[in-house]
Amino acid sequence: VTKIDITHYIGGKTTNWSVEGTEIELLREWLDDLSYKHIDVEEGRSPGDSNGGEVYSFVFTGGEWPGFSYVINGESDCYILSEGNWFSVANPSNPTVSEPTE
Repeated sequence: VTKIDITHYIGGKTTNWSVEGTEIELLREWLDDLSYKHIDVEEGRSPGDSNGGEVYSFVFTGGEWPGFSYVINGESDCYILSEGNWFSVANPSNPTVSEPTE
């Protein structure tokens, strides 16, 4: 992976930016530290269908994996969505990325 495009959605606000180099490594370490398990969800009842949450979307340039989304519905209610599969995160934490300052 040579670059990651990030989109952050929260409170009706969308912010887009990209990271490269050491920031990719920090993000990889954060993801590697998460414990998660696959969950089955009914259509229209996924964790992404709840109101008011926060979402980080990560799209990778280079590598085999296209990316994933990290859904935050509360401090201890977080999920990963990857290629249509949902995963419940047992030890949630915020991604190690910083939004650009305006």
